[in-house]
Amino acid sequence: MKDDLISDIMKRLLAMCGDSFTESQALQIEEQLRQEYGGQEVWVSPKPKIPKEAKEKAVADYLDGKPINEVVAKNGISRATLYRYIKK
Repeated sequence: MKDDLISDIMKRLLAMCGDSFTESQALQIEEQLRQEYGGQEVWVSPKPKIPKEAKEKAVADYLDGKPINEVVAKNGISRATLYRYIKK
């Protein structure tokens, strides 16, 4: 059986933020989310949407003659993704 998604997210936030994010805050956010989404099927996107500006920046870097390895590393994308952006 899968772990509860909301509990898992809150645990990860606590682990990542340390003292700057308290358990009390995590429990408060968890309660709010459960009230808002309780009982609903929630869809989780497999990949985040990339803002149009970020795509344009990657293409502009490429068109400026920067090396492909530099463009993909700087923009956090794969070569295939860069080529897909260019094609559009």
